[in-house]
Amino acid sequence: GLNRVSWDLSMDPAFQRKPPDPAFIEFRGGPRGPMVLPGIYTVRLTFDHQAYEEQVEVDIDPLVQVSQADLEEQFRIASELIAMQSTLNRGLRGMDVVAEQLEARRQTAERMEIELSAELKAEWKQHVDAATELMDALARAEGKPFWSQGPRLGEQLGNLFGNVDSQFAAPTAAQLDLLAELREEYEVMVGELTRFFEESVPFFNSTLSNAGIPEVAIPNLKDARAESD
Repeated sequence: GLNRVSWDLSMDPAFQRKPPDPAFIEFRGGPRGPMVLPGIYTVRLTFDHQAYEEQVEVDIDPLVQVSQADLEEQFRIASELIAMQSTLNRGLRGMDVVAEQLEARRQTAERMEIELSAELKAEWKQHVDAATELMDALARAEGKPFWSQGPRLGEQLGNLFGNVDSQFAAPTAAQLDLLAELREEYEVMVGELTRFFEESVPFFNSTLSNAGIPEVAIPNLKDARAESD
């Protein structure tokens, strides 16, 4: 049975584009969210429809010199970065789902010997190319050497989160300046993702339907910022 549970004093991690690699979880603990603030927390165990609760107090190490205000500012910024990562990762997973469906449609058309018109082939390629370009702006492409690609927005947000959350201190001026830059890029990318799911995919679905090919299901782009409010 369950005898002991360990808590690393962190909140939930960002939504992941793909499930974390088991080796990453085993050796590095897997993704995590911001460290919690000092305070009283409730531990709840539910067994056989019965809930048991106890309170635990999280306190700052007395050897660490940091104000409550600095910790709250650190937590606020770290939580914002996690929310931004979650939104981008939801968008990327949604794009992965659309791409998988389109590949399945293509293979089905080949097996059924459905001849695609030149116009449909051109529109299909245009759609895939645009999606690939957007995905490349958000995350490094898979299958390419890590060193051959610069950091994308998703990696930059993750790196900044790690730097902000790794010490007992408020974010530095340089970190806040970088966050301001990333916010601007983030808003642009969220707009591009929204247009992809609300305009590009529905338009291409109508093209597929007119050709007698089943439409793809469109995932909802859930803005994680709403979850953090």
